[in-house]
Amino acid sequence: MTVAPLLETRGLVKHFSLKGSGLFGRRYGTVHALNGVDLTVAQGETLAIVGESGCGKSTLAKTLTLLHKPTAGWMWFNGESLLNLSAANRAAVRRQVQLVFQDPFGSLNPRLTAGEIIAEPLVIHNIGQKSERRDQAEAATLAVGLKSDDLERYPHQFSGGQRQRIAIARAIVADPTLIIADEPLSALDVSIQSQILNLLLELRETRGHSLIFISHDLAVVRHLADRVAVMYLGRIVETGLAESVFVNPQHPYTRALIAAVPRPGAGKRRSRNVLAGDVPSPLQFPTGCVFQSRCAKVQEICRVTGPDLESRGTKNDRHKTACHFPGD
Repeated sequence: MTVAPLLETRGLVKHFSLKGSGLFGRRYGTVHALNGVDLTVAQGETLAIVGESGCGKSTLAKTLTLLHKPTAGWMWFNGESLLNLSAANRAAVRRQVQLVFQDPFGSLNPRLTAGEIIAEPLVIHNIGQKSERRDQAEAATLAVGLKSDDLERYPHQFSGGQRQRIAIARAIVADPTLIIADEPLSALDVSIQSQILNLLLELRETRGHSLIFISHDLAVVRHLADRVAVMYLGRIVETGLAESVFVNPQHPYTRALIAAVPRPGAGKRRSRNVLAGDVPSPLQFPTGCVFQSRCAKVQEICRVTGPDLESRGTKNDRHKTACHFPGD
């Protein structure tokens, strides 16, 4: 018996129109942020989405949480379409899908206490009475390693790591099914990152949340994720079980990302597959393969036809690659 995925997207597209200043400013360009994203997340699974800055990871997170309306494509949550939802159904989905933002200070209202911030989803979704909300906020606070006394303090009175714990407490207080963490470690000191990572692992084990973990740190991803999706210029170019992707990467972009991970003791003997240049501008979306301008294996077909995300170069049907010439 096949179990339907918790979250699924097919051909998900999100474009932003750029307009000139003034009331009647003319449109002068389109940002192709997402360009046909296909992904699935199973119940209780941790999916990591990795890629360089500017590849569309944060736009994908905001689209999945209905903060952005997709330009085209399909989205399903628990088998129900997320397109054209009524206001009541949209609110119900937002309760089940919570987002942890990258900036642990900018995402917190400085005028509210930690207790008010954590309880805010309960107020928005009309969950429980006021006294019950206080108890639930306190339970979420303790679950993320803070103290009851911290509920009365304001964001500026906390460290960066503590602020991120508050953001995570706010995300779990309404008992969601899926949490999307958008680079939750990148704004923190290295010494604090491990604490937040261990917290996410503990919450996954004790509460059974599904997790989409967005990051550019592949060392962390390998430690945390069940599956990995590699994103480039608004598209998924490789996906599969984490160990399969790390041990047997098929896409040249994935191999370059893995080669860039520091390895103690490798020294000068270690060969590096260094990428030249940056991710192309999403204002000028290329014809053919999105990676062609930086790929050492590019051929004429790559410039003309964009490869589909399929099982290529591996016998594992769950390991898929969007490349005409996968493998070494």
